[in-house]
Amino acid sequence: MKKKFKIFIAACMALSLLAGCGAKAKAKQPTDSRINGNYYTFTGEEFKNYFNEAVGSGSKINKFEGKKLEINSKYAGAKRTEEDDRYLYIEHVDKNMITAKSQKENGPLLEVSIDFGGGEETKKGSFSEIKYTKGEINDLKKYASAIFDVCEPNVETKQFEEFFDKCFDGRVLTTTQEKEIGDLKITLVSREKLEMTFVPKTQKFK
Repeated sequence: MKKKFKIFIAACMALSLLAGCGAKAKAKQPTDSRINGNYYTFTGEEFKNYFNEAVGSGSKINKFEGKKLEINSKYAGAKRTEEDDRYLYIEHVDKNMITAKSQKENGPLLEVSIDFGGGEETKKGSFSEIKYTKGEINDLKKYASAIFDVCEPNVETKQFEEFFDKCFDGRVLTTTQEKEIGDLKITLVSREKLEMTFVPKTQKFK
């Protein structure tokens, strides 16, 4: 059975259209890092509150509660410990899905992701091509920037926006792109879905 591939294209875009879109970001004031080793210092509820403040006039997260994942061990009879536990948080914001994981119920988060929705999909043989309009890309940028501001309060948003613009400059997106900014490692995966993940760069496990 042939695997279906997806190609993501930022249609009709130019960097000049993305740069500086929306309201001018406020200068950040130095504050405590929100990273503590493998974890963020905030819980799902705290992330929700931070995000809703950071996104300004955009759509808000209404509820962000974790549900324990059932994980099947790779090895029969292998013992699971509390370190193996994962709680998954999911909320849809406009066309996008924001997710997070924690190790403990209501505990500090391990990672935050945004799964980009929308786009116009066209079937082309063994792969699909998805095109995003200028407006959709601007919306993606707004929500992804808000997540960045929550996770990294000490680095100006412009540094993240420059990385975002490079990822969505109109070229075909077919590979994984990674960048470390401040205390974060940011990964854009664009093979079967378009997802950007934010994790502490000091994190040693998934």
